[in-house]
Amino acid sequence: MTWYITSTLIAATVCLGFVVSKETSLARLVQHRPVPEIAAHQVRQKQLDFETRLQQARRYGAPEPTPDFVLVDVRSPDETKISVIPNALTIGQFEAQRETFRHRIIICYCTVGVRSEEYAYQLRETRFNAWNFKGSILEWCQQGFPLQTLDGQPTNRVHTYSSDYSVPPAYRAVW
Repeated sequence: MTWYITSTLIAATVCLGFVVSKETSLARLVQHRPVPEIAAHQVRQKQLDFETRLQQARRYGAPEPTPDFVLVDVRSPDETKISVIPNALTIGQFEAQRETFRHRIIICYCTVGVRSEEYAYQLRETRFNAWNFKGSILEWCQQGFPLQTLDGQPTNRVHTYSSDYSVPPAYRAVW
């Protein structure tokens, strides 16, 4: 039985794409990690509030504000090339300049919130104010919020990781 549980946890770790030591991965998979969560409507409101501040600054010729948050898409390049949440950074883009964001809220997302919770936990271990986006991109789609390609073009396509997940009729699932 122990062998089965260990094998299952290792397989789950590999499937989720984490590269950590066997001991670390097993411990993290079986323990609850206290990572704060944020909901889709809260993320969208943060985006809209920032957009309002940006438009006001431009209207009055004031310096452009910096958002107090950054969205980080922790999915694989194959997933992010299909679509991302508007203005999100890929994990590669974030990692290339991560210290730039040290004093912002880091909102991590993936397909349903599992990989993003792990990444947020890792960031919190290095004293970043990281949050997990509960439900992640699939919840974003359930709320009917927009998606874009990496070059900023609107799209209705979303990578669902596998055929096990569905999206509302307004979106097109890709896996």
